[in-house]
Amino acid sequence: MDPVTEEEMAYAIKALSPFKAPGPSGTPNTALQQCLPTLLQPLTVIANASLRLGYHPRLWKTFTTITLRKPGKPDYMIPKAYRPIALEDTMGKVIESVMAQRLATMAEQYNLLPLNHFGGRPGRTTTDAVLYVVQRIKDAWWKHQVTSVLFLDISQAFLLVSHPRLLHNLRKRGVPGAMVNWIASFLTDQCTQLKFDDFTSDVLLASVGIPQGSPLSSILYLFYSADLLEIVDLKDRDQMAGGYIDDTMLAVSSSSVAENITMLEQLVPKALAWSRTHACKFDIAKFQLVHFTRNEKKHTPLPLVLTDHTIQASDTAKYLGIVLDRRLRWHEQSDAAVAKGTATVMAISRLTRPTFDMPHKFIRQLFWSVVLPRMEYGLVVWCEPTRLRDRSNQLKGSVGLAKKLGKVQRIASRLITGAFKTTASDFLDFHANIPPIRLRLNQSLFNSTARLASLPPSHLLAPAIQRCQHRYPRLHRSPLHELFNAFPKIRNLETIDCTPLKTTWIPPFTYRIAPNKDQAEKEVADYADSFCVYSDGSGYKGRIGAAAVAKTKDSQLSVRQLSMGTDKHHTVFKSEVVGTILALDIIESQPRIRAATILLDNQAAIKALAQRRPRPGQYLVNLFHKTCYVRAETLRRGNG
Repeated sequence: MDPVTEEEMAYAIKALSPFKAPGPSGTPNTALQQCLPTLLQPLTVIANASLRLGYHPRLWKTFTTITLRKPGKPDYMIPKAYRPIALEDTMGKVIESVMAQRLATMAEQYNLLPLNHFGGRPGRTTTDAVLYVVQRIKDAWWKHQVTSVLFLDISQAFLLVSHPRLLHNLRKRGVPGAMVNWIASFLTDQCTQLKFDDFTSDVLLASVGIPQGSPLSSILYLFYSADLLEIVDLKDRDQMAGGYIDDTMLAVSSSSVAENITMLEQLVPKALAWSRTHACKFDIAKFQLVHFTRNEKKHTPLPLVLTDHTIQASDTAKYLGIVLDRRLRWHEQSDAAVAKGTATVMAISRLTRPTFDMPHKFIRQLFWSVVLPRMEYGLVVWCEPTRLRDRSNQLKGSVGLAKKLGKVQRIASRLITGAFKTTASDFLDFHANIPPIRLRLNQSLFNSTARLASLPPSHLLAPAIQRCQHRYPRLHRSPLHELFNAFPKIRNLETIDCTPLKTTWIPPFTYRIAPNKDQAEKEVADYADSFCVYSDGSGYKGRIGAAAVAKTKDSQLSVRQLSMGTDKHHTVFKSEVVGTILALDIIESQPRIRAATILLDNQAAIKALAQRRPRPGQYLVNLFHKTCYVRAETLRRGNG
């Protein structure tokens, strides 16, 4: 494997949460970040030696395990109501982050994981997993079929991981031997101390399991559970499996519930066989079975009978925090969201007492950062955009739901403004600086739709998105149908590929960002010996353009300019990147130069070109790098 670079280590350290709880050493993350220039080189040397020798230092294998309450549990006297979290040594965690990023990059570039494994992977979210399930259900309804979904529950998924089986799965899926050897050393002889309240246990040997809290835990569990999702063929339109980390489901579709039960009786033994070979334990008592249909004639609540358990069918099931009802009307989910939002707002109201009032701007900040994420989680799945009907002044979409959520927003607006109960909601929203509920919901849904429209073809939802963009059926419309019908202008967006680049990638140029404008002007004189090109991008009177200019050796001006279009289709950021591409064209046109410098005044563009992270305008950044590699090779050989 390629050696670890200082850029990898720097990125891992900068990505740490600065004030997160430290491990046994007590060294906080912020200490590493503040001492980055001093620690970067020795940590890189240690990481390379660790990877080369396949050895993880013993000192970093001891961690502290704390217990956190799982929310919403009825009885906290039961051990299962708590979640163990591992607090690892800070320096060891940095090296684990580098290895986790390498393993995740490898998995995406070489397709080492099944596509229907959504969790812990770039460009995939929990809502994607739920949208995939709902889309398959709606597609089955279109064919007059019933879909039965069995939601599985794996007990203590991370704590019971078998190390030999995990290493076997890594080798089977093509992970390089050097990485497997390092992971084997990482898992060997791990020790922990349990801490809760004032109690601290003796040092215990952790011979099984993955530390839940380690940067490696998610990606390792994806490899560990990948075989479970492959018991169903992705090309089979009547059977489906999906998962998000340890939340897994099996779905089958046919003309009747009885046929679905028969197919599930054939699939469940395969899942149970996987659990036996992987030392995992299914909590069958927590399995949920739902027969999804709106045809009451076809609905029969048949149970699924296993060897020693009977799973009764229910009308609702909770999957990844979203309540799915049998008819996909989303009434139960919307009621749960309103109840959650109301409870959170009322908890915040305790901070607005007259005797110890919190400033209103902080109440508003709590509403945006706490209430809305909890209340509107998964909104893209269970809420339709509101818009006018064709040739009518009536609204269609989730109008009733918007009114319910608007009541919660009204309470928050009153807390922010301190207004009377009889004040109109429009005035409350205006003075609280909160958009009206329908506009705010539509804006959130618009942003989610834009992300969906930019997904690459490799994403499992991409084929369904392509179909739903150009088709709006009369019956059984899925959330994707409603989204792209409501926002037709974002059907054709650029594709943003979230597949991470090779971790050892280094930009084909050096760059510097001056701390201030005066310093930048002084540093320009340092580039007098090289060929300098000035590039810029700007917007003026609704138009976006880019240009580059350089003074040649014969004191002539070489100019490149491009009018890109209106600001409705382009941004200033994109024009800045285009300006650098024009600068490369000027450099190519000049003979007998060995070095060249591009100067621009946009820090965002410089960082985008240097980091190459998934973002809008990605295709322009890729074009710049491709062109830059060719130009750099030409400069090395001499183009005169």
